[in-house]
Parts: sequence; structure tokens; C-alpha cells
Amino acid sequence: MNGRSATAGLSPNRIKRRWRLIARLIVLCAAGCAATKAVPKQPDRWEPHHNAAVEAAEAGHPAEAEQEFRLALQEVEGLGNDIRTANSLNGLAAVYRQQGRYTEAEPLYRRALAIQESLLGPTDAEVAVTLNNLAELYYVQGMVADAEPLYLQSLGILEQRFPPDHPYVATSLNNLAAVYDIQGRYREAEELYQRSITALEKALGPEDESVARSLNNLAVLYAAQGKYAEARPLFERALGILRQRLPAGDPELTSTEAVYAALLQELERATPTPRAAEPRTRTRTPAPAEQPATPTVAPPTPMLTATPQRPTAVPPQPTPTRRVEPLLHPAEFEPERNIGTVRF
Repeated sequence: MNGRSATAGLSPNRIKRRWRLIARLIVLCAAGCAATKAVPKQPDRWEPHHNAAVEAAEAGHPAEAEQEFRLALQEVEGLGNDIRTANSLNGLAAVYRQQGRYTEAEPLYRRALAIQESLLGPTDAEVAVTLNNLAELYYVQGMVADAEPLYLQSLGILEQRFPPDHPYVATSLNNLAAVYDIQGRYREAEELYQRSITALEKALGPEDESVARSLNNLAVLYAAQGKYAEARPLFERALGILRQRLPAGDPELTSTEAVYAALLQELERATPTPRAAEPRTRTRTPAPAEQPATPTVAPPTPMLTATPQRPTAVPPQPTPTRRVEPLLHPAEFEPERNIGTVRF
């Protein structure tokens, strides 16, 4: 096993043809075993359910994904500590998280983590995946203090297992940077975002969607500090990539365009407009009883503030996609050991 899913990158029709071939091979094997009076081996019924669940989740069908993950769990729940149980628990928890069912997701992640640590050891890459997923669960609930140590632990494992420019490491850097960003630790966040962008560009190419997301995150970080000149080229580059990769009207693209429009408004307000030359007039000397007129000072222009819901210049607009999605994302993280495991 090379660590890649048997169905990764295949179209639905090719996946179906592959399963038909597997079924025919099972029939032939059963016939041969019967001829020698041997007991045929039962096919693994967990894998088809689990793979179907992953495909349904990636296609945006959470109800179908939940049903298939439950069926997969029924096949292995009575087998004790089995890595397949951990994989399906992780997947079902991911579906619950995406539906906002956080209290249901957390114990599933905890169970998956306990199984993985007992079977694979505390420094296995799959342990890092589940740590990341659990951290993400806390992050989306605003529990960044709980998320930070899990992200740090996950990143530490991945940096031991993979080279520094691996997409797994790059995505983990981005996720930890988002925590520092929310905490106002801008210098630390900036360094991690930059490392993430460099690694993603090297691993996936400069035009990958993941690069655009990290560029967007760094741009929002700069804008939150009023560094609009630094933010603008990053937004423009991120938008260029997303416009090539995503269809018009995609929520992520629309959100990034809205934030970029807000940035341009802030740049316009922050840049003084040159005045036309006025004719010089003689200055009137005030009479002894007169006081010079006090100039009216305009209130400061509202700026993008450093809050968790950045940027706040345009509250009605959607918040930009600030994260490299860590769950069920086929372009980024994939299982190390088993077919069809949840990737982040």
C-alpha cells in the first residue's frame, strides 16, 4: 500500500467499473475455493461503505455521507480497536462538524484519536490528521485557546514525518497562523502564512487554490493592521487564481471579491485627494477682540479592525474564506495508511 486511496483521482464511472471487477474476482475466488473445499474469505464490507461516504461528503451530500459512515461503522464496531473504526469515526465527525453539530462531533474525534494512538503510536501522521480535525472543531466555535495546542501538536508530528515544503506541513502552518491571527499575534501569524505560501507554491504550483487561500489570509492580516498597500497585491493575486479555478458566483470567490472591494474603499479614503490651486488672497488681520477661527477636524476614517470577524469595514459582506479547508479535501491531505481515510 502506497498510502494513496484506491479511488483517489478516479471518476465515478471508473470507480464503479473497479468495484465490478473486484466483485468478479471475488466470485472467481469463491468458485476456486469451493473446488478445493476451502472456506471462501468474506469480502470486506466496510471499505465500500466508507469510500462511498467519503465521496458523498466531497460531493456535498452530508445526509448520504452520514448514512454510509454509520453503515461502515456497523461492520467494524464489534472488532475492538480497529483502525477502520477510527477512520470512519473521523469521517462521521467531519460530517457533523460541517453541519454545525459540534457536540456530536467532539466525542467521535476523541474516540478516533484514542484508537489511532494505541494502534499507530502518538507520532503517526494519522494521529496528526485527527489532532488537526479536533483543533478545527474548536476553532470554528471560537475556542482558539483549546485549538492552539492541538494545532501545535499536529504540526510537530507532520514536520517530523514530511519535508518542510510538503502540502500537509504547509496547510498545518496556515491553520496555526489563523489562530495567531485571531489572537492578535500578527508577527507570528505573518511568518507562518509566508512559510505556508512558499511551501504550497513549491509543492502544488503558484496557481493552486490552496496558494490563493493562504495569500488571501495574509492579505486580510495586513488589512486588519491598516497595511493596505501590502494587502492589495496579495488580494489581486489570490483573486486572479480563484477566478481561473472557480466558477463565477462561487461563494469563496464572491467573498474574496467583496473584501477586496472594501480594501479599495479604504485605500481611497486613506489617500489624500490633491486640491486644485486656489487664488491667493490677502489674509485679514483679526481685530483685537476677534479670535482666529478654530479649524474643524474631521473624525478619523473607520479602519479595518483586528477582530475575529475581520475585516469589519463592510459588515453586511461575507467574511472571506480564511482557512485552507482541512476536512475531506481531495487536493491536499490524504491518508497515510488505509484506503479512504479522512484527509485534511
